[in-house]
Amino acid sequence: VGAIRPGAHGRVHLTLATGGHPPPLVLRGDGTVEEVPVSGTLIGAVPEITVRPARVELAPGELCLLYSDGLTEARGSTSAFG
Repeated sequence: VGAIRPGAHGRVHLTLATGGHPPPLVLRGDGTVEEVPVSGTLIGAVPEITVRPARVELAPGELCLLYSDGLTEARGSTSAFG
């Protein structure tokens, strides 16, 4: 889950939260990669969840990658998990 807000000088402010997914990655302009410090309980797996959102600022040309472990997207036999 996320929210996007425009910032000054072409920057973008992101507020991100996760419900058990791997943390997003940020590719900075200098080529370094940072893991966004978000955490959260797998939603639907336990009665009470904990979500710890994080804020990230992106400069022009920087990228935020959101991805999944694929567990909920896998369909069919267990061989889909390879």
